[in-house]
Amino acid sequence: MGQGNQNWDPERLNQEFLAKTKACELYLDEIKAKLHVTRSFELIFDEALAEFYVFNSLCGKPFLATRDQFLAGLRSLLESEVPKEPEVLDFERFKIVRRNIIENLIRRFERDG
Repeated sequence: MGQGNQNWDPERLNQEFLAKTKACELYLDEIKAKLHVTRSFELIFDEALAEFYVFNSLCGKPFLATRDQFLAGLRSLLESEVPKEPEVLDFERFKIVRRNIIENLIRRFERDG
């Protein structure tokens, strides 16, 4: 087991993802109210929605137990079919943002290992 796994804290990580999910929910509510103002809010909405779905999908998962399991779970999420959520305004943009978020998480935890 690598040095990084000795410092692995699945509960802290779960709390981080829960907090990010809740922050995204609040931000999405705020953005929804502004969607009619200008189209630039559509981009912001899809980005926040992608963040919400990624972080929400990581909360409380068994693969948070170890860094290796977590990275495998992220890679699986990256390769899985992207569900077409009804709230998404631009599905292609949503998929790109979702992919970028997951890839950034993979890089973060590979580097920390």
